[in-house]
Amino acid sequence: LLLTMTRRNEVADMSAAEVEGDLWTIPGERYKNKLDHVIPLSPDAKALIGSKPEGFKGNNWFAFSTTDGARPFSGFSKAKVSLDAEIAKRRKAEGRAKMPRWTLHDLRRTARTLMSRAKVPEDHAERAMGHVIAGVRGTYDRYSFLEEKREAFQKLADLVAIILAGPANNVVSMGART
Repeated sequence: LLLTMTRRNEVADMSAAEVEGDLWTIPGERYKNKLDHVIPLSPDAKALIGSKPEGFKGNNWFAFSTTDGARPFSGFSKAKVSLDAEIAKRRKAEGRAKMPRWTLHDLRRTARTLMSRAKVPEDHAERAMGHVIAGVRGTYDRYSFLEEKREAFQKLADLVAIILAGPANNVVSMGART
């Protein structure tokens, strides 16, 4: 969710047929604005997808599934409860305050904020999110911004990797990944 800036059902319903190389195309019939949305997958995002489940018959499976690709992942509530419990346990062990209430959709907002932090131009970040540019410009500018989105998603992945490395490693990581 974080590395693709997508909504939970968009990523849950990701099928192998939607991914070609490092491009994931969410078809308009299942995207909020009803337009196809192309997401260049960073190597970090691509690594999370994996390969065809062993024993799966056919060439179209769900990338995120608890049924070996037959059906999309659907246990968001249960997974969120488990994740919240793990976060609470770690924060308590570190002597930190409880984490404020959050939702999975907050990851989309977090990703957009991280793109700003990574100095991704606003227009590129909005296109990466799949937002439609309004007005006359949106009507006439039909450029795909594919390479700009690719760079934006890579900057997001690099920043997430730095954050995940933790404070002790950020000085080294920031120099290596910028």
